[in-house]
Amino acid sequence: MSNIQDYNISFDLLQNLKWEYDKAKHLKKIVQNKQDNAQKYVIDFINSFYDDVYNVDTANDFGLRIWELILNINFTVKPPPPRTNNIFGFGAFNSNFFNSNFAPSLGEDTSLSKELKRLVVKSKYQSYFAPSSIAEINRVVKHVLSESSYAVDNLNMSITVNIANDVDPHRFNAMKDYDLLPVNAGVSVNYIFDL
Repeated sequence: MSNIQDYNISFDLLQNLKWEYDKAKHLKKIVQNKQDNAQKYVIDFINSFYDDVYNVDTANDFGLRIWELILNINFTVKPPPPRTNNIFGFGAFNSNFFNSNFAPSLGEDTSLSKELKRLVVKSKYQSYFAPSSIAEINRVVKHVLSESSYAVDNLNMSITVNIANDVDPHRFNAMKDYDLLPVNAGVSVNYIFDL
């Protein structure tokens, strides 16, 4: 995803004026106003869209949310279900605890950093199109976890991922929780930590 094609959307409306209208100040002013508006509302918008959304390497929180929707990833944690027994509260329906600041939240960000979210988005996107070979799985493991981690095909519809002791636990949890390995359906993945 880092090899995004370069583009150039700049244009100059004043070059479209014929030489006959070089002395038409009002017409030039109208065209210059159109050029300024196009620069502000079209060119700058597309450039910021490219940086903030389309290019995952520079995407902001909004852009990562767009990619989250496109790739069907959920960066939010669902709240635990409300308890229905042994609840203390006021009134017949314990309304104090479920209609006030004691109520469970609707969901919150899993506190992944932007860099980790970018890694998840890029890896998830690639997992949709990558081959399910052990070489590709090893490439993903080395990219997401560390160079000293590796995967082994057990030749029985299972893969064992050996995780080195220098792996960031957040990256490991992201790889496991968001299913970033390009494995076929029915193939189980086991994780072993090297101590």
